[in-house]
Amino acid sequence: MKREELEKRGLSKAQVDYIMAENGKDVEAHKAKTTAAEGELAGLKEQLSQAARQIETLQGQDAEGARQSAAQWQQKFEQAQAESTQLRFDHALENALAGAGARNHKSVRALLDTQALTLAEDGSLPGLAEQLQKIRQDNDFLFEGSAPAARPAIVASARAGTSGLDAFEAGLLKGARLETKSKE
Repeated sequence: MKREELEKRGLSKAQVDYIMAENGKDVEAHKAKTTAAEGELAGLKEQLSQAARQIETLQGQDAEGARQSAAQWQQKFEQAQAESTQLRFDHALENALAGAGARNHKSVRALLDTQALTLAEDGSLPGLAEQLQKIRQDNDFLFEGSAPAARPAIVASARAGTSGLDAFEAGLLKGARLETKSKE
């Protein structure tokens, strides 16, 4: 509304001023709302353009390739974890065999049912002691503390001379620190 139109209708100057002031307040309030709405609209447009750029970026990437790569890394992680568990198991078994006094770890291990053994949280191998006891009963020569095997004696053939050995054979036996017994 314009001031001239109000004056043509016969309103006094004070009435026109009052109406114009009230109209100005309403106009300013609507301008503020419009400015706020335009700012919000601009923000939403910026968000929309950012989302569109992200979509374009993601479309350029190979989602299936990323899934396959993630699956490969998961497989590598599980394999490394299994290898770590196997190494800890082997180490615990070797230490247990050494503690049990096994003379030849490979031989004793071949007689063990390793499939029945599992590595406990504390690093022990439940059931190993029973298996080792059974192996020790059947094959005590595989463990320290059992009766040592008799030392072999070399028996020489009867030859000319007083001891039945020639000088070469006697020297060999003496160098090897073996007893010399002649066949007679």
